[in-house]
Amino acid sequence: MDLKVILFSCAVLISQTLGYKCKFEDRKNLGYICGLEPYQRINDERHVPGKSDDDVTRVEFFGYWNQITPLSQSGVPICERFKNLKRIEVEKLEIGENLFKNCKNLEKLYISNSEFMNISDNFVTDSPKLNTLMLRGCKLTTLPENIFNNQKQLTVLILDDNQISFLPPNTFKPLRNLQSLYLNNNRLQTLNQDWFKSLLNLKVLSLRGNGITDLPKHIFIFLYNLEQIYLANNKLTAIHSDSFELQTKLSIINLFNNRVNEIDERLIDRTAVKFFNMFQNVCSNEDISERNQIKQKLQKCFDNYQPRK
Repeated sequence: MDLKVILFSCAVLISQTLGYKCKFEDRKNLGYICGLEPYQRINDERHVPGKSDDDVTRVEFFGYWNQITPLSQSGVPICERFKNLKRIEVEKLEIGENLFKNCKNLEKLYISNSEFMNISDNFVTDSPKLNTLMLRGCKLTTLPENIFNNQKQLTVLILDDNQISFLPPNTFKPLRNLQSLYLNNNRLQTLNQDWFKSLLNLKVLSLRGNGITDLPKHIFIFLYNLEQIYLANNKLTAIHSDSFELQTKLSIINLFNNRVNEIDERLIDRTAVKFFNMFQNVCSNEDISERNQIKQKLQKCFDNYQPRK
């Protein structure tokens, strides 16, 4: 087993009287397991005999299943104990502002079903190597405009299952290397072209389950490398080709369960679409998986098309 890959799985209730108590456990050579026990101080027992905290590259923190577990704001930031962490997973915790301070080597951060005391511009500013960030089910309604200012290496951003209804125009501006953006199951009824201006390397955009009613003209014009777009479970009624003018690499369009009754036929010629899901729409109930069948199966949608006013 690689001694640098040491796994900690922690059920966490941190306050001034609680700390980590860890023991060795071999789970098919996956690593070591760290559990928290009440009323034990953080240094009561070494977590791995003969190994130091600096050997740990991955930790997992889990709160109790039926409630959000407080992580006190005065608690020690994770990376002040585990200085070489590359991957952190957090679930069902109330997260203090400085929890990820000084995580200079962090590459992957997964947070789900948790709550933030305060999410600020400094949330992950100390983690310039971060390439994957997930904030899923965290009750977020928006994000600070400068939250990603130091995330030049981020390639995957997952913001699913929140309550986001608004994002500042320049939220994603620093993310020039971003390849996948997931904003599923939020409350984004309208889209802002400014969000996408810097995402020149974006390949996957997923906006399922938001309530989007329209794709504005030129909305995706800067997404030259877009290959897949997922717009299922929205309220779209018409698809105009001028929303996809420069998406020559676009091969997957998923419009499952919208209200689409008209499509500009030029969309097919302007893109490389091969997979077109129109299941449960007004003008079509087809899930098409071959490009040469698209025009035939969507003919009714093309016939219904009326240009923008």
